[in-house]
Amino acid sequence: MDGSRSQGRNVLRPFIVLGIFIIILITIFASFPVVREYFTTIAHNLTTGSFGVRFWDAAFSLTFNIAQIVALIVLSRRKRRMMASRKPRLLAGKADTP
Repeated sequence: MDGSRSQGRNVLRPFIVLGIFIIILITIFASFPVVREYFTTIAHNLTTGSFGVRFWDAAFSLTFNIAQIVALIVLSRRKRRMMASRKPRLLAGKADTP
């Protein structure tokens, strides 16, 4: 069983690396320019005093994106704390048997 599991991991490794690489590329070439545009739109409209549709679109979009990142961090920390307080599943069955 262990041989097939390690073979499966070896087969998946290039796809995992490719997936991480694609996520990094999307972040660099798509997400960063959009967020930069949000910041420049908000800054320009704050300095000129015009609060039109473009300002509110950028403000709400930036707020929504920041809220997603904050939710991801909060939920992952909560799950990590919850998993750290549990007994490992392999040992849980052995503790119940005399």
